[in-house]
Amino acid sequence: MSYKCCQHKGLRAIECWILGKLKTQAEGKIVSAYGMATSDIVINPIFPDGTPNANILFEAVALHDEEKAVTFRAISRRFDSMGNSLPEIETVITIAQEGIVGGELGNGLVTANADGSYSVSPFNDLGITMQPEALRLGKSYSGFSIGDKFLFNVVAPDTLNPGNPGIPMDIKNPDGDVLSYNMSSTLSGTVNGVHIPYFSLDSTNGDVAVGDVIVNFMNLGGQSFPHSPNRLFTVDSGGSPRTEVTNIDTTLEMVYYFQSPGFYERKLSDDPAFYDASGNFVLREPRTLMLFQGDGSMASVTLYGNETFSELTQKLNDAIAFGLGQARYVDVIGKFASLADGTPNTSESAWAESFNLQRESEILTKGTLVMRSVVPGLSGELYFSGDEELLKALGLNTIQESRESVYTAAVYDAHSGALVNPAQQISGNILRGAVTSNIDVKFDPMANTDVSWNESMKKYDLTRSGGIYTTIVHLSDNTTILQVGANEAEDMAIHFGDMSASALGLDGLLMISRETASRSLGKVDNAIGLVSSMRAKLGAYQNRLEHTITNLTTSSTNTTAAESRIRDADMAKEMMEFTKLNILSQAGVSMMSKANQLPQNILELLK
Repeated sequence: MSYKCCQHKGLRAIECWILGKLKTQAEGKIVSAYGMATSDIVINPIFPDGTPNANILFEAVALHDEEKAVTFRAISRRFDSMGNSLPEIETVITIAQEGIVGGELGNGLVTANADGSYSVSPFNDLGITMQPEALRLGKSYSGFSIGDKFLFNVVAPDTLNPGNPGIPMDIKNPDGDVLSYNMSSTLSGTVNGVHIPYFSLDSTNGDVAVGDVIVNFMNLGGQSFPHSPNRLFTVDSGGSPRTEVTNIDTTLEMVYYFQSPGFYERKLSDDPAFYDASGNFVLREPRTLMLFQGDGSMASVTLYGNETFSELTQKLNDAIAFGLGQARYVDVIGKFASLADGTPNTSESAWAESFNLQRESEILTKGTLVMRSVVPGLSGELYFSGDEELLKALGLNTIQESRESVYTAAVYDAHSGALVNPAQQISGNILRGAVTSNIDVKFDPMANTDVSWNESMKKYDLTRSGGIYTTIVHLSDNTTILQVGANEAEDMAIHFGDMSASALGLDGLLMISRETASRSLGKVDNAIGLVSSMRAKLGAYQNRLEHTITNLTTSSTNTTAAESRIRDADMAKEMMEFTKLNILSQAGVSMMSKANQLPQNILELLK
């Protein structure tokens, strides 16, 4: 399948035409929606052979004015037509009215070609192959709201036996939505324990339930095809296990039951931790919890008493992922906050192990809320602020302290390649005085760092990226030159340092604990020193300029007085004086001339 753009309007708005025809086998439909109509999202079922059965839950998490698009978080639960469970996928996808958005917001869907055209790759981050224009907004992006949801169901084709419809199944979830699936008609023998995952989205309040239908296929040999129409099964809304047996063509028996989500759907009001010593419910009124990140970023969540632990976890996860901006560093965005499953020897049990808790009841139990930050060092530390009763109910404890990243940094001249400063080890993300003594370089704390989710250890792993991280710092001389004299090179150079809050290191100050306040005092002291040093320089500049001004003022006064004496003279008087002096001068010359002639006359008489 190939695409080529016939009109380029920027990477966020591209009109393309198709150079081929995609063979479509799978079917897809929107089952239900919350906060929107099912027609608000348009899905053209363009899914090729090999697409599995899938239930995908979409939730709007961001609106983009510039791209006129909506970013959805999507969770895809899948299994193939042979009954094999597939890994659950969680990702983000940005959708505009033209389709899935490429470029910076669309997972790199748009690629520039050497000939100036643009190629658009199929989107498969949900575990199903979808062409970018197949999923698009059916109304203006401004009509969506954060928290809007819709449930999408994909039916797998029977690709192993073309032309045969396979074994169709319909399951009605507790809200009455019908979810369709397809099992391959090439199955034989007995297949037990096929987990069919599904979501249940309440279109009235947005509540989401998660369940599994477990199916056993028996006596599959000797079947006659095609099979009769779909079998419809209904799941108990209460979530209690239930078994039913249905014969399909007298040779296939299907047994299934609903597996309850259990603890995770328990409400906060059912937990004793949310009641104070007097028995009062802490969340009898909604309360706001503030989240702060070490770099100064801030987010907030509002907690309600009727929420479940799953909903609380999702809110905290979204606050870290999108409010604090950590989603841009990871592929799996649903693990910033999670409920522990009780697995020992994982990062979730590290807190209990650090205190040498031996009794099984003391190990971090199933359902404990765990929050994570992927940003290393002080910049990524998480702090929480709120009502004392709420913080006490949440019982927050530190499982793992932050550690600064260690870098080896060298500075080179970008033009000549000459070594300016040899390699040195630094801790953290600030390179001080290596470029020049007056310049500090602050870079992303995630520079040269890859993040991946480690399911076995229940944690994010931070590893070094391949290659060397390089950044270029452009230096420009902002020195102001003042001409302070009448001649060439009689000038004075003045330069000012950046005294903004970010340059002084004051943009990320936190005062929410004794530790952060103490750390902030050091930053403030350092900033005061920098400001005092700059004030001393400005004072020296001022003194020198005042001295120059005084000298120039004296010279100007003298010049003005001389000019005034010339300009204000009495011309008649001066001309009379000039004439007088001229007459006296000529008379003197004449008398001298006559005096010189007397000796000559006497000599003439003597002859």
